[in-house]
Amino acid sequence: MAHFRRHIRRFSDLSKGWGIDKNTYEYWSWLARQYRILAEVLELGLRAGLKLPTLEVSVALPPAFTTLPAEPPPIPGGNTSNVLQHPGFYYYEAALCSRERYRRFTAIADQEVWLNNYAV
Repeated sequence: MAHFRRHIRRFSDLSKGWGIDKNTYEYWSWLARQYRILAEVLELGLRAGLKLPTLEVSVALPPAFTTLPAEPPPIPGGNTSNVLQHPGFYYYEAALCSRERYRRFTAIADQEVWLNNYAV
């Protein structure tokens, strides 16, 4: 996951020089594709026997506690964003990026229609 995040960050930095950033639909199209490819590769790995790590939380409550705390304790072991998730999570991320791509594209299209209709 660290490699994937580094890849996304590197492209984001490079693409700014090309005029593609988070405000363009091209960026969101590219990002959706990256998440979809990650999900597909992970899915193939799972079919071939890859095991996803499990994050088990064991909480030993002190004797004074009679009920569970309102907030669950943090998962020990550090940053969970560096742990591979189920492929469905990455398909979902791809869908969110596609939705953002569509929103940005329609905004541009609406602006062009307005300019064509109302430009002097």
